[in-house]
Amino acid sequence: MKNYFEIENLQVNYQTYEGEKNILDIEHLVLEKGKTFGLVGESGSGKSVLAQTILGILSRPPGVIKKGKIFFNGEDLLSKSEKAMRKIRGKQISMIFQDPMSTLNPVFTVGTQITKVIQQNQGVNKKEAIKRVIEKIELVKISDAQGIMHAYPHELSGGQRQRIIIAIALSCDAELLIADEPTRNLDVTIQAGILKLIAKLQKELNVSVLFIANNLGLVSATCDHLAMLHKGKIIEVGTTKDVLRNPQHSYTKAFIKAIPKEKTNE
Repeated sequence: MKNYFEIENLQVNYQTYEGEKNILDIEHLVLEKGKTFGLVGESGSGKSVLAQTILGILSRPPGVIKKGKIFFNGEDLLSKSEKAMRKIRGKQISMIFQDPMSTLNPVFTVGTQITKVIQQNQGVNKKEAIKRVIEKIELVKISDAQGIMHAYPHELSGGQRQRIIIAIALSCDAELLIADEPTRNLDVTIQAGILKLIAKLQKELNVSVLFIANNLGLVSATCDHLAMLHKGKIIEVGTTKDVLRNPQHSYTKAFIKAIPKEKTNE
């Protein structure tokens, strides 16, 4: 019996003018059900490529999946057809993107966009879909859900837009959320609110979260376990507490030095 979510011998390359370049080379990685797992690495380490590979949205070419398996509920995602993956995306695995303005369509209200996602994935009528939209907007703690439904993305604040992205990710009751640097473009105060919201939803809904970040401080405050990704390879993995207290790799130690002491929970 495979783990709830498990990666085995995954190798992803990118085609370039100079030939194929290795982007990911992950021997083994396990996520426990109902937990929050942090994946930390600097820009270019392969974090977003991994997220795209899991969801089956990696552009191929230039991406090339050379080998490997990604097990989810005992089934290998990499062996599935695009048609099969469309049934998994949204309904079972969903993604919280880092840039709401490039994710939300500026010409439609947020209510219209969430309604469309729910109707497409859950097969309900418009009246029922609208009811669920209001529930999801309220779930992500935005006041005046009825009014927000009729707002366009540019009329919302950065924090509100990010909460709408979370609402869309939750709209089809996915059990695994991939949060791809969800607070990257937000100021510190709003970041804290979004992190608190994700942690609260994770516990209330009992969903599993793969939290991708380039800031170890953010992960240390939200994740049960973490892995350090460096040049496409997992160089250290363990409970968040163990990695922070007793880092083994020099790369991890450098990341920890960059965290303000009051945020390390030590």
